[in-house]
Amino acid sequence: FRKHDIDTPARLACAFVVEPADEAWREAIEAFLGVHRYAVIVPPQHFDLANQVLDRSSHKYVELVNTMRLAKKAPACVPDAVVNKLTIKNEIAKRYFDFWLGRIHAVDITEVPKHDNAMSKEGKLSRNMAVTYIRTRNIKTFCLGQEAIALNKQRAQEQLKELELREAQIMGEQAQQRGQIVGLEAYLGCFGEYNYNADLDYDRNQKEINIT
Repeated sequence: FRKHDIDTPARLACAFVVEPADEAWREAIEAFLGVHRYAVIVPPQHFDLANQVLDRSSHKYVELVNTMRLAKKAPACVPDAVVNKLTIKNEIAKRYFDFWLGRIHAVDITEVPKHDNAMSKEGKLSRNMAVTYIRTRNIKTFCLGQEAIALNKQRAQEQLKELELREAQIMGEQAQQRGQIVGLEAYLGCFGEYNYNADLDYDRNQKEINIT
């Protein structure tokens, strides 16, 4: 874009999300979107150029949002759509998130099976004629909204605390095992001078004495 004097950066989709309107929905939404949070969004008039760059790029895994088509077609949304749980500051970016979340009803967990497309804040999902749970544990970091950095830091601190507790537990177990090893070594040392052939030696000595 800079080479063509285009003063508009290509940005990731997540950068257009100001914040989740309801923080309780963050994990479910971010886990559901997954890598699509990092799709590249450019203005519709510059999509062709960005598409040419993608064709020449070695990074073929990158998702480039087809903003040219989004500009011509607004995805339909249900009134209680999951996308309403996000505050988005750009119209094209809003249409992209509408495409992913606009037709999914945001409902209570007990209501999920009553819809073809529905999601609860706990991550229960109804889609493609199946009910399942989104794997929220697989989400490594948050990226939607301004609070994402603080939440990532908090999560990292919690994980560090868990690792420290586990380390202390392992150290305690190792100390206990070392104590058992020392005790067993001392116990075995008691048998160092024990003659396990004493009975045989006694019998042999008795025979020698009798012969003499």
